Amino acid sequence: TKITYFLSPQSSAFATKIKLEKKDMDFGQTLKVTDPSAGINIVLMEIEGKKIMHNMPSMGDLSNENIEANAYLNDATIKKIGTKKILGFTCQGFEMQIKEGVSTVYINPNSPVSFNQSGDPKFASKGFDGEWLEEFKNGLMMEMTFVSSKNAKHNMKMTCVELVKEPITINISEYKSFMEMDKD
Repeated sequence: TKITYFLSPQSSAFATKIKLEKKDMDFGQTLKVTDPSAGINIVLMEIEGKKIMHNMPSMGDLSNENIEANAYLNDATIKKIGTKKILGFTCQGFEMQIKEGVSTVYINPNSPVSFNQSGDPKFASKGFDGEWLEEFKNGLMMEMTFVSSKNAKHNMKMTCVELVKEPITINISEYKSFMEMDKD
């Protein structure tokens, strides 16, 4: 699976493109567009030549889920670990121990782009030191590894393989909702 993020240094909005790499299967093109400050969270898909738009709950609507996530993370242990060079950037490592396993992440603290909302306390777990939020508010996670203590099939690793300056334009008017598709 290949995940591409489209980030802007001027906006909290970002887009996520996911390409599932399965032989003999075409999942079409999917792009998720999120702007936490504007409450926008939509999925744009192109399937069999049709452009479809699906509204998702906004980040503000996920506050109950974040409360559940924080309750889940209350027993988490988060600590700073060493640094690691990724794509020429010196990234600070963090290790988070939860009952399901161990996550290790490396964050570029001075990335030219970031998810910007990371400095908002409602997007942080209770175990995360507030000073770290300030220090890494313009940071970008460059690598994440999760090792499950229960099931090795849940182990995963994501690594940033490149940062590319690439413009993107999305014409939302070309997309129809599922309800509108039924009218055709």
